[in-house]
Amino acid sequence: MNFQNYMIQKNSMSKLIAVSIGDIKGIGIEILISEWKKKNIKDFILITNYILFKKYISSNNNNINIFKSYINKNKLIFSKKHFNILDIKASNYDENTYVSLKESFELVKKKFCIGIVTLPINKKKN
Repeated sequence: MNFQNYMIQKNSMSKLIAVSIGDIKGIGIEILISEWKKKNIKDFILITNYILFKKYISSNNNNINIFKSYINKNKLIFSKKHFNILDIKASNYDENTYVSLKESFELVKKKFCIGIVTLPINKKKN
C-alpha cells in the first residue's frame, strides 16, 4: 500500500466534513458524487453502510474509487484521492439514515471532523 495517498487524521480539529447519507435514493447523493467527480468538493467522509451504498452505486451505473475510511487507535484513516466512506451498521435505508446522523455527530464531537452536512432526507411516509 502506498501511504503517500492516505492521511492519518489525529483526534484534533480538521477541515474534514462528515456527510450523513440522508435518503440514499434521493438527489443529494447524486449531486455529491457528481461534484466530487468534477473535483469541486473534497475533504469529506460520507457516513453510510458500505453494502447499501455499493448497491446504490451498481444500480445507478456510477463508477467511483471508494476508500473505506476507519478509526484506529484514535486516528481517522482516509484517502485524499478516493471517495471516502465510513462504514456503519445498518440493515435498511431508514436505519442507515438515522445511524449516519448519529455517527456524524460523534465524529464532530470527538473532533475528527469540523462539521456536518446532511444530504436531503425523504419526508414521505411509507
